[in-house]
Amino acid sequence: MNLELVIPYLPVIIAAMLVSPALAIQGAFITQQGQANWMLAISQLCITGHLLGKVFVPQEYFLLEFLVVILFYWIGHYFSKRHQLDDIGLLSIFISFMAINYQLISFIPILESHLTSTLYGDIATLSNQDAYFLSVLAFTYLVLNLKFLSIRLRSLIDLIHYQVETSNLKTVLLNTFIHAFLVFSLLKLGFLFVLAFLLLPSQFLRNSSKSLNSFLLGGVIISILSSSLGLLGSLNWTRLSTMPTQISILLLLGLTIKAYSWVSKKIPKRL
Repeated sequence: MNLELVIPYLPVIIAAMLVSPALAIQGAFITQQGQANWMLAISQLCITGHLLGKVFVPQEYFLLEFLVVILFYWIGHYFSKRHQLDDIGLLSIFISFMAINYQLISFIPILESHLTSTLYGDIATLSNQDAYFLSVLAFTYLVLNLKFLSIRLRSLIDLIHYQVETSNLKTVLLNTFIHAFLVFSLLKLGFLFVLAFLLLPSQFLRNSSKSLNSFLLGGVIISILSSSLGLLGSLNWTRLSTMPTQISILLLLGLTIKAYSWVSKKIPKRL
């Protein structure tokens, strides 16, 4: 491994090792709540807000552009909750706004590069400033999740079994932070990266984990390994694209876990 090449990318490597497990943990809650299609729909609304922000907000006012994205996010969140959209409704929003996003670039071709980067972002191209900010957000998420895990689990149980959404101040503030973290990750790391690390670890581990702790820990481990190894591999072998390599390693690790789980169930236990 060429250390001289890797050292300048240390902020990005740290960001990858913090953001990916944070997404995996959040993905466990999203999948348990059956919100995978909700995340697909919301992501496309965020991309629409991002493209419109690029058109109407001057480049130097990044915070205002970010607020436009947050606005679209909350519109989608409010609309889907108020009308209790089912999976078909959410997928319809996903398809419709994906078409709208491509229609925007047909009218404003300069947006094509922004759409491409938001869909297929590359963590290796992050600026150090963005890498540090993402690292802080992800680390804060991990700390808050550890501190308020019991609260989040109670909220999850209330939502799944009683269809009651907890709305105390701590939960509202925590959810607000989580939404901001997801939106910023989407803008800077891309749709595929965020959705892959949100959804795939839970998909691979949900039937093979014996407890919640092993479920979350397994997601953290395979996310850190795949995001860091994929990034390091693409830095050392330039023919490898970073994000596809990271997701490919994630798939390989996940399929290995599924295969091991299947084999262990087929082999009779010794008396």
